[in-house]
Amino acid sequence: MLKSEDDLSIYSAAWCIAWAGFGEADIIPQEAIVDIAERLVELRISDMSASPDLKRMISWGLASVCMPGLKIEKRSGLTEVIESNFNAPKNNEDRIAAVHVAIVANEWSINEAKFRLQQSEVTQEYGISESRFLKIMKVVSTDD
Repeated sequence: MLKSEDDLSIYSAAWCIAWAGFGEADIIPQEAIVDIAERLVELRISDMSASPDLKRMISWGLASVCMPGLKIEKRSGLTEVIESNFNAPKNNEDRIAAVHVAIVANEWSINEAKFRLQQSEVTQEYGISESRFLKIMKVVSTDD
């Protein structure tokens, strides 16, 4: 469904992924995570004229599948999407997805992620402070 041309199919798939991913139920088979994450990154980078709701769902799904050990390939446009989604998020899922992707794509080190979150004073945002991935990676403390 993520490879569909239909926005509703993509939205539905991303919604399911968001709830089933590592950040939520953690029921997606490990062998499927890389392909799902790569496709969500492609969708997030693409200059799609998608609705803001679809973009939000893609970000949420992407943030939810990021997990320790996941590696996402660097590609053209990725750095720009990470920076714009972190610095000027269009919805409540963009920033958390940007931080997660920056780490799994080796765009930011753990220390850089900590520093950027502290500088921007957004660590207390619900998604960031509650992120299972960021807690395991020691970007945010478990006491936050």
